[in-house]
Amino acid sequence: MKDSFAQLLPASLVIFFLLLASCEHSTHPTEVVEPLSTTLIGRWRYDSTGAAFYNSRREFSNKFMAPLPANALLTIGPTRWNYSGSLHEEHSYTRQGNNLLVYRIGDSHLADLKYIHQEEIGKVIGNPSELTITTLSAHQLVVRDSTMDSDRSLIRVWRSYYSR
Repeated sequence: MKDSFAQLLPASLVIFFLLLASCEHSTHPTEVVEPLSTTLIGRWRYDSTGAAFYNSRREFSNKFMAPLPANALLTIGPTRWNYSGSLHEEHSYTRQGNNLLVYRIGDSHLADLKYIHQEEIGKVIGNPSELTITTLSAHQLVVRDSTMDSDRSLIRVWRSYYSR
């Protein structure tokens, strides 16, 4: 028995040292690398907007792209969607996956223009815009909004382009 143990000991020691060498001990804390942020929340430059138009047979008809005035910004918080800079609008929103419901909040400018009554300032007005996020990366956001005329003769597909 002693002889078989003596024969196994060198092989066992080799295996033990190989296993020990493969385990690396580090005195440095583990570095966690976060993936690029794809959060909606933050400040975005509102670069441009465009629309494509389709007839009732869903055949392409026309399109346009329009740059926005310089300094048009969109700041998105956990529940707010606010334009500032060359545009001023306040919205609340909810998000479910890539779908957004964006609600316009009444402001004094709308009241001055007689679009709303004074008592509607600070409250949700009108129906929400139903937007779909088509692109969301650390530096780019594209949202789409589709509408159809009441007689179904024209479909408009709006896209808004943002960057940061």
